[in-house]
Amino acid sequence: MALPYIARRYLHPLPNFGENLPKEEIEKAFRHAENADLCLVLGSSLTVTPAADVPLRVARRNQKLVIGNLQRTPLYSMATVNIHAFSDTIMQGLMERLGIPIPSWIVRRRVRITRESTSDNKNYEILIEGRDPDNTNIPFTLFKSIQVDSEGKTIKQMNCEPFIFEISKKNAEPINIQFHFFGHYNEIPFNLNFTNINDVPQEDEFYLFYNPMIGQWRKTKNPDDFPL
Repeated sequence: MALPYIARRYLHPLPNFGENLPKEEIEKAFRHAENADLCLVLGSSLTVTPAADVPLRVARRNQKLVIGNLQRTPLYSMATVNIHAFSDTIMQGLMERLGIPIPSWIVRRRVRITRESTSDNKNYEILIEGRDPDNTNIPFTLFKSIQVDSEGKTIKQMNCEPFIFEISKKNAEPINIQFHFFGHYNEIPFNLNFTNINDVPQEDEFYLFYNPMIGQWRKTKNPDDFPL
């Protein structure tokens, strides 16, 4: 039976301009502002409300306000300290002063592979999907393209979703599936190798962790098995 592919509408998880912030989160921020003795603002123009009103409330309580931004902000004169530098530079200096090491940042990806017989029972149909690393029920646009090689040649080059390919059940040759990513973090391709078509699992999920500092992927079933 061939695998169904359901068209989905993907929603961006971040609020855009003109969209409201989540009510619970913004109310919590204002509660913290009423009790904070220090507010650190990084990389914000402080021109969009109601978020910009959170540090304003701290300043009006005569508590310390530290703003890190390349340009002046409307709260420049109310700030205890203004630091004109990149946020990364500020945080590196702060963490060094606090004696807290900064761990390597890791790209987290989750992949699902499913194998089913086609209606004529002659081939296998393989579906490859990206899933949200924290919620497997949420689809995740992950791959720029996928290339499938077998029998010494490329048998499928897919450049858009859905990433589905068929391969004969009689194929006894090794299969290499190469994932190509969008390159936002200079990710190198990842190769998934199978001894033959029957080695491809009927259903499997795994994690891919990428360390951009050393250009290396790690495949694991454990969501907490971060590379060093």
